[in-house]
Amino acid sequence: MVDFAINSLPGLGFLVGAGVAAAGMLSGLPLAGAGVGLLTWGAAWWFKRRFVYPRDLSQPRTVSELVSEVKVSRVRAVPGTLQGRIIGKGIPGLYWSEDLVLQDQSGYIVLDYRQPARLWEMLFGLLRVDSLVGVEGKAQGWFRRTPRPLFELRELKLENGQVIKTYVYPLGEFANYAVLALGVLVLLAQAIALAM
Repeated sequence: MVDFAINSLPGLGFLVGAGVAAAGMLSGLPLAGAGVGLLTWGAAWWFKRRFVYPRDLSQPRTVSELVSEVKVSRVRAVPGTLQGRIIGKGIPGLYWSEDLVLQDQSGYIVLDYRQPARLWEMLFGLLRVDSLVGVEGKAQGWFRRTPRPLFELRELKLENGQVIKTYVYPLGEFANYAVLALGVLVLLAQAIALAM
C-alpha cells in the first residue's frame, strides 16, 4: 500500500493542482491558481522522487546482500555501490542489448542501463557493450525488483578510466525542479499583476 501511494503521488498531485488551477480561473485569479497548481504537482512529484531514488549511493554492497533484501520493489530501492567484473550483456545473444551483467565474489546481477531515449540505449548496446566485457569497475545505483532483480545504473567507473553515466535520473530531477520553478514564476506574475 505504501508503494502504491508513493507511486500515485504525482498523478494525485496533478489532479489536485488542476483543480486548484480551475478554482483560480473561476475566482478571477488564473495565474495564482496555475502557480499553486504547478507547485502542488511539483511537490507531490518531488516526494515520490525522494522515496524512489535514495540519494546516498556510497554504501558498499554485494550482490548476495542485495538479492537477500526482502522489502524491495520498483518503487522501494536499495541504494549503493557494487564492485566487480562485467561478464556479459543483460540479454545474452541479443546483439543490441544495452544492459550489462556484473559479477562480484558473491554472485552476479544485471546492471540496468537506462537513458532518456531508447535509440541512445540501442547505440550503446551495439557500439560499446562488447568492449566492456571482462573489465573491472564500480557501479553506483539502486537495486530494484521489477519483478526480476536488477541494479538501476547511475554511474559505472571502470578500471581503464572510462566513466559511463545514465541520464534518466538527472533529467527527471531537472524536469521536477523546472515545474516547481515555473509555479513560483507564475505566482510572482500574479502578484505583480495584482500590484499594478
